[in-house]
Amino acid sequence: MEQRDMSGAIFKAKPNENPNWPTHEGSCMVNGTEFYISAWVKEGKSGKFFSLAFKPKQSRAEPAKPAARRADPEDDGQIPF
Repeated sequence: MEQRDMSGAIFKAKPNENPNWPTHEGSCMVNGTEFYISAWVKEGKSGKFFSLAFKPKQSRAEPAKPAARRADPEDDGQIPF
């Protein structure tokens, strides 16, 4: 399904035992960038509402890069104990 810019949709998520798991999930496109949407039903002073979190879609596919290690000129590679 083609995503239109500045639009999106969420759907009820599959049940999960983790209480922090989103109750609803979906996707949207904002200014040409696609995002995953996670949503939780919460209770507030005025009643129930959705709390939302957005994550760029390309970030899930990219593996985490290890932090670059600075070379220590005095490090001989030996464990100090």
